[in-house]
Amino acid sequence: MRDQAKASYLIEFCNTSFKSCNQKVSFHAAVVLFNYLLAFETETKKPYNQLLESSIRGIDELLKKPEITDKDTLVALILCICRILFKNHEMCVFVEDPAQSFFKDTMMALKERSASLAPEVQQAITDVLSMVKLLDCDDGGSCKVLK
Repeated sequence: MRDQAKASYLIEFCNTSFKSCNQKVSFHAAVVLFNYLLAFETETKKPYNQLLESSIRGIDELLKKPEITDKDTLVALILCICRILFKNHEMCVFVEDPAQSFFKDTMMALKERSASLAPEVQQAITDVLSMVKLLDCDDGGSCKVLK
């Protein structure tokens, strides 16, 4: 992430690609973003957190679609979320925030759906859920951690 402008353009390109109707485009965008974040693992991601929030939202929208059943696409998208969350406290707080229930809702629906999906998808979901504490709060204010 040496050149901040180029890094931003790459993340924006991936975010735009997540909106594609073609699953393979989404798959490749997830792989590119995963590898880019992996290559610069030791550097701070703080300057890019707003873009990475958009990435999480874009991936979340894709994961909500029941028609996406391709194992490779699902695993790439879920592992991309893992890489975004890895060593990025601000992103973990973002998805754990009860006000951001979109992420929790999608992960729980995907976990339910995973029984009919490949074991690799189930393992990737477990990886994401092990990185964050998603809370299920009732109207009385009591909360429990979902796993």
